Amino acid sequence: MLTSELSRITSKRIKELQKYILRDKPLENYKDSTFWDIVVDCYLNVKINDCIEKFSKYVDKREISDVKAIINTLPDSLSKLKMYYLKYLIMDYLLDKLDEETLKEIKKHFKETI
Repeated sequence: MLTSELSRITSKRIKELQKYILRDKPLENYKDSTFWDIVVDCYLNVKINDCIEKFSKYVDKREISDVKAIINTLPDSLSKLKMYYLKYLIMDYLLDKLDEETLKEIKKHFKETI
């Protein structure tokens, strides 16, 4: 069984793992530092805290604290954070489509339904 697993290891897979390890190394080094937000922004290639701030009036406080907890457990929580970021991209797109009056009318329902 061990030999069959070893045969699946290719040089391409080894290079992928090396990139993954090198990519995640800064997260380990800067965890809990003053530079954490900057490192996370570079790591994700997006300013996730700006998204949280922008949509804070549309999502409940529990979600915001969940997203911040996810950020603090990167890289292990990357897949969860991607889901929230996708949600915020969709919200951004939809909010741009609505006029100000409609947005005011439905704003109170956002925290309950999204």
